[in-house]
This record gives sequence, C-alpha cells and structure tokens, in this order.
Amino acid sequence: MSHDKKHCNPVFFTAECCNNPQTIPITGQQLNQLITLLNSLVTAIASFFADPSETNRLILINLFNQFLDLLNSLIPSPEGNYLKQLIQSILTILQSPAPNLSQLAVLLQQFYSALAPFFFALIIDPASLQLLLNLLVQLINATPGPTGPTGPTGATGATGPAGATGPTGATGPTGATGPTGATGSAGVTGPTGPLVTANNARITNPAIVQVAAGAAVPLSTNNLINGTAITHVPGSPFITLDPNQTYFISYEASTNLGFADQGTSILQFELDGSLVGGTQSEFNLAGLSANFPVATRVSQSSDAVITTGAVPGILTLVNASGHALNVEGTNINIVKIE
Repeated sequence: MSHDKKHCNPVFFTAECCNNPQTIPITGQQLNQLITLLNSLVTAIASFFADPSETNRLILINLFNQFLDLLNSLIPSPEGNYLKQLIQSILTILQSPAPNLSQLAVLLQQFYSALAPFFFALIIDPASLQLLLNLLVQLINATPGPTGPTGPTGATGATGPAGATGPTGATGPTGATGPTGATGSAGVTGPTGPLVTANNARITNPAIVQVAAGAAVPLSTNNLINGTAITHVPGSPFITLDPNQTYFISYEASTNLGFADQGTSILQFELDGSLVGGTQSEFNLAGLSANFPVATRVSQSSDAVITTGAVPGILTLVNASGHALNVEGTNINIVKIE
C-alpha cells in the first residue's frame, strides 16, 4: 500500500518516510492506545521541561514504559526496534533524580525523527495517519531544543543621559563665583566594528556516495562561502581552515548500515587526521537483527568548537565504521568565531 504524498511535510519528514511500505499491522484498540499516549506525552513533556519536579518525572517515566509495552505488543520491525532503543536511552536519563535536560532534549528530537517512519509503516487509513502526524508536530513544538553555545559578549552600551539637577544646597561663605565653562561639542561617532561571523560556509553533497572504511566523504558543492578564512575545492573531501583561529563546525548526513549486514555506522570529524573530540556519531544495531538492507538509512549529526594550530588546518568528515558505507545528504556548516 502506498502513501498520499500530501502527508510528506519536508519540514518534519524525510522523503524516505513517504516511500515506506505499510508493513506493521495494528488493531483499533492498539491505535487508540497509541493516540492516547501521544496526547499524554504532549502535555507531560511540556510540563516536565517547565517544571522538572519528581511528580512530573515519574509521570513521564510511566508514559514511556507504556509506549515500550505497546511496541512490544506489535510485530517486530526495524522501525519499532529503533524506537525501543531510543526509549530505553530516554528512560535511562529519566531514572536520574536530576535528569540532564539538554541530553533529554537531544534524545527526544531523535525519538520524534524515528516516529515518522514508524507511523508510515503502520497499516492504517490516511485519516488515522494524518492524526498521528499532527500529534507528532505537537510533540515537536512542545519540546525545547538543546541549549546552544554561549554567544560572544556584546559591546558596552553608550553612557546614559545626565540625571536631573538636585536641589540647591545651602549658601556657602561668600566667594567670587567663577564663570561657567562652555559646553564642548559632541565627538564624532566611531567606525562600525567588524562583523564577528563574517567568515562562514555551507558545503554539501546531496548525492549517494560509497565511502570506504577510514576514508573521508567527498563534498561536491560549495553552497555558500563568505570571507577568506574557509576554502574548499568542489569535489574534494578536504576543507582548509586558517591557522590560529576558532571555528564552530557541524555536520549531518544519512548512511546505510554496511553492505554485508554489519548493522553499524560511525561518522566523525577529523582535524589534520585526528578525531575531533565529541563529534563521533555511531549507530550499532547489530544485536537487533541479522539482516540490514543496503537501502536502510540512519541519520547522524554532531558539532563542536575547534581551534586550528600554527599552520592551516584540514577538516574532513570520515567513515570510521571499519567497513564501507553509503553516505547521502551530507551537510557541513562552519562559522569562524572572532
């Protein structure tokens, strides 16, 4: 059974969602339970981020445990298995008396991204699918994004106007009153300071490319490069960064899980051939199945702030999986921070 393309809003869902075959049977009772859980999560997630109290934490744990029970009642599927893995990670964070809200927000966004292909795989009518997608949009809107890095300190504001003249003091001993000096003219306005993010770039490769183990992803298109501190030759995997500079870097891409049912995928940024700490994004589903079709896709992303050395730095996005991968929809964003 195929899907009506009008459900495929590109703001929230990838094109692959709309092409997913409907393979997961679900009873009317199970569908009603799913709708009730989604409605409850919209309220519970918004309440927890507004007030992460013990009561709200326990409510959220209970709802995700019910969601896990519902998934276990359905036939096994790649979409359902991935959702179970994400829910287990969410429950691990919520078990802490003081959960890390930033980590929870990141996992919830991954959970929402995985819900879309799961919904499209359910054997349901178009009206029920539209209802589920509308509830997914409400979930996304109810969840704050992770906190971004602190921005640079702004310039000191101009001196405010002089206050009103106070009351006249008591008359002092008689003395000659000196003449009032003339008020000086206002000075000229200083020049506008430099734009702190004038050097930036967006470099992509929308195509599907096969990348060998340990190799860097080739980048076909310079969508945008401003300034001279970032350079790249279209088609090359190497991005050159000026020396002794600080940059914010991020990537996102979709990959398969190998060509021989390996079930794993690892991408990472490398600067001058060394791992940029904290940028390794890994999927390891090998324990969930023995069969991973080449067309399977997982979404991977990460970001970091780096500082280059005394010579120009070479930035690459590398396949660290230990086996070849199909990589597609690669997007790299770079901003030089003054």
